[in-house]
Amino acid sequence: MSYLELVRIRKSFGDTVVLREITLAVEEGETLVLLGPSGSGKTTLLRVIAGFETAERGEVLVDGRSVGALPPAERNFGMVFQHYALFPHLSVGENVAFGLESRGKPKEEVRNTVERALERVDLAGFGERRIDAISGGQQQRVALARALAPEPRLLLLDEPLSNLDPELRERTRQELATTLANIGITAVWVTHEQEEAFDVGSRVAVLNRGRIEQVGRPADLYRKPTTPFVAGFVGRASVLRGRLADDGLVEFEAAGNVRIRFPVTFARDSRAAPGQEVEVYIRPEAWEVVARDVPGRDLRGAQDSDVLVGEVVGRRFTGRENLVQVRLDHGSVIEVATERDFATGDRLELRLRPGSGAPIAFPSGRDRG
Repeated sequence: MSYLELVRIRKSFGDTVVLREITLAVEEGETLVLLGPSGSGKTTLLRVIAGFETAERGEVLVDGRSVGALPPAERNFGMVFQHYALFPHLSVGENVAFGLESRGKPKEEVRNTVERALERVDLAGFGERRIDAISGGQQQRVALARALAPEPRLLLLDEPLSNLDPELRERTRQELATTLANIGITAVWVTHEQEEAFDVGSRVAVLNRGRIEQVGRPADLYRKPTTPFVAGFVGRASVLRGRLADDGLVEFEAAGNVRIRFPVTFARDSRAAPGQEVEVYIRPEAWEVVARDVPGRDLRGAQDSDVLVGEVVGRRFTGRENLVQVRLDHGSVIEVATERDFATGDRLELRLRPGSGAPIAFPSGRDRG
């Protein structure tokens, strides 16, 4: 039995269905991330768990017991919001103590609890400081300490890093991931940032249009997507459309009547028959540049080839690699990751990199989200 279980959760606002039969399990001590674009339903799902929204159907179970009838205050969940809601006129310690004092706890117990909560988020000795005298990342950890102080049985985090600048966001999410792992608390974290989800999540649930597309470890979502939406949303991928040949290879017509052929792996629960059109999702790092400056390259005499020819039409530098957009001679545009620098107008020969694994394919016509 999982620690947190969501069973067939359905939620609508008027005529708009926001959550569609969501079933999900979270193990004790793990951090599960709800990842999806705006409007996918992830924040609404978190609010249903917290009790701020009521589902018209389904159950929320914690440690095997339903909490659906309990108001938020009686569920004993900690919550960290997008806006920290810290009181600027109170000190760090007073902010952490606020919820405890409102419960009538003795002063000495409150003081000890606050000190313990600040130690857990690496802010020991910060109790007397003013909120406006500490950094944004430290303010975020104060909000976390306040949520942890009452010893909640579940921690819910709604876009907790969205107010931080990029550099501070990266450092803070690594600190938070370490803190949650050390504490061992069960947590559900909402974000639309893939890198954040991969950094902090033991597992990630990808939501789209109120449905869970896939749940899994970050590496599995990237390497083994089970739906076209996950293949396109998680990471970066180019899509090539071709037909499945009798021998299981995918082929499509390139310039000069050349048939480009390469192997594919069909995603779980996906099948295609020979002759059926398929969509192939290929990561930028799966391409290898075979040659550069090939204006005279002519493949018309070839029957089959695994080499694609195209022209660089765009480029950008990410700080770790170059991403170049290549318009293939048959018209499709793909994205290629390379350590080399290419200029717009360069002609390139490309093929799938040996050892990169067969790209993921889906039958055409499936809902891509």
